[in-house]
Amino acid sequence: MADEDMFACFGDDELPASAPQSTFSAVLRAKLIVAEKEYLSGCMEDLGAPEASRSLKEAFSAVASQDGLACIRHGGAAHGAADTRLRDGWPHVAWRELYCLGALCAAAGYDATGQSEDAMRMTDMAAILGAPTPLVRAFVTEIEPRIEKALSAGPVLSFDRPPLRNDELAPAKGKATPMSGVLHLDLKWPAFDRWRDLGYLRQQLGHRWVPVELGVGEIRESMMSFGAFLDTHLLPRLAGDKADVAYVAQHGLFDHVFNLAADFTCPPTPDEVEKVNAWIGTDGTVTPLHFDSYDNYFVQVVGYKFVRTYASS
Repeated sequence: MADEDMFACFGDDELPASAPQSTFSAVLRAKLIVAEKEYLSGCMEDLGAPEASRSLKEAFSAVASQDGLACIRHGGAAHGAADTRLRDGWPHVAWRELYCLGALCAAAGYDATGQSEDAMRMTDMAAILGAPTPLVRAFVTEIEPRIEKALSAGPVLSFDRPPLRNDELAPAKGKATPMSGVLHLDLKWPAFDRWRDLGYLRQQLGHRWVPVELGVGEIRESMMSFGAFLDTHLLPRLAGDKADVAYVAQHGLFDHVFNLAADFTCPPTPDEVEKVNAWIGTDGTVTPLHFDSYDNYFVQVVGYKFVRTYASS
């Protein structure tokens, strides 16, 4: 599947017709046994959903018995139950834990049965909904080397900032103010060169799954591989073709795609940097007027962005 709803799950029709030989990763099994002890009892008590709780318990039993196909089936059922519930809003945090734990049990099953790309997809889904970073790192470290990455050339992007449009030059409603606190740092990040090369990004990221906002105004959220994001949205719009505006927006990409984090280092700042997010979008993306409750350091690595700021008054 190239494109999924934001909360995506896998049905029985996607399970293997017969059970491949399970070769369980000792690392993933050990991590899930610890996660079971840490999260399972509290998660089940708070859910108030016996069938979903039973699916998760059976998924962990399958991990203990190293039954890969049962991990996929029961982990997928737990993940699917949480998927359905989360579509209606954000209930108790236990439902998010169910989503993540079910996805990781299924990921271990896919990995054990030689389906590494599906294992990584489920790991990414768990990460996107907040699975603990150390647990995600263990899964990524174990699964990533088993995936054959795409080796494709470019294109290498080069941007000249376009002239400002009339609506950007026109006086803003309210009182616009020059941006303050701008730091001009001589950053020597490999990212400035590497991330212009879409072949490099496809190799590092094409098989990984990310949340994508589609459209302008009425936004719909989707989950897709980064390779699908490139082929369906970014590359067509770069070529001038009609395709949806698409935006990987304010996403903790580096919390689960750890290899890209090696392409930059956070500059020295007066305060500790608590979170590093990524924004990757086509042209035409628009962020509505808003106020952040925390301070930001913004670095434009590739391309350009028009920003209008207002005095806090």
